[in-house]
Amino acid sequence: MKNSLFLPALAIALAVVSGGFTAPAKMARVTVTSVYKNIEEGYDHICKNEVWIDDDRKNAVWSNQALESKKIEVTLEVPKGKHTIHVMNHALYEGTWEEHIIDNNYSIDSQVSTEATFKKKHKLDVVFDLDKGVTYKFK
Repeated sequence: MKNSLFLPALAIALAVVSGGFTAPAKMARVTVTSVYKNIEEGYDHICKNEVWIDDDRKNAVWSNQALESKKIEVTLEVPKGKHTIHVMNHALYEGTWEEHIIDNNYSIDSQVSTEATFKKKHKLDVVFDLDKGVTYKFK
């Protein structure tokens, strides 16, 4: 009976010493909100935000969808430390989701990328203002 406990403990100790064991990353939480201002009449598109960390777009998190004039929100977990957070707004146009950018014939590039140090709990508030451009606050 004593030997049956010894072998698993030895295996764990060897894994830790050899670098085969990594502790789970400590996470921070960030809530991203966005809203549009100065929308032209008839152009209040349904939209949603795609949010990803560093270059890991394949694991992006998507917000709810709503009219541009309404606040959109999404919360995600981010490993603690310095990272780049990316927000790309998408508009629903004729049944297809497309990036809300000038190259797709929209008024502004509705996107933000900013480097930040994530510690515990944060908020990134983004305003897509069709007259003044894109502004954001990270707190």
